Amino acid sequence: MTDSRKTDAKKPQPVPTGPERELQLYAQGLAGGKPSVPVPLDLLEQKAKEILAPRAYEAFYQWRIVPRMLRDVAKRDLSVELLGVGLPAPILLGRLYMWGLAVAGEQGVRDVLLNLIADCDLTLALSGYTSCRELDSSALAPSP
Repeated sequence: MTDSRKTDAKKPQPVPTGPERELQLYAQGLAGGKPSVPVPLDLLEQKAKEILAPRAYEAFYQWRIVPRMLRDVAKRDLSVELLGVGLPAPILLGRLYMWGLAVAGEQGVRDVLLNLIADCDLTLALSGYTSCRELDSSALAPSP
């Protein structure tokens, strides 16, 4: 083996980004694997601070994770209450950010999130509300 091949074998291989990386991680997880290099939380926080607008970065500190220790976990319950109505599972949005990422990269993700916020604001306004805090079960139409 030549010296150039030895040095090439030691060079780190580029890690795919975007959708390719996500698919790679999903496939690895399905096979029972885990990412070989976990990302430390302090590095994630540093990157978020570099990339996000100060207002967006500070918004993360307005929310806290509430530990659920010493709770009965014999039966899994994903139910939530939304606008005063019980639901069997949380409502989740599809991976809209991935569409934005695929179409226009980082700016696409920003555009998708800004559009989502604008849609929520418009829906609230057209329904006669000025804030999410005003919503309750009376905002829902009765089920047929």
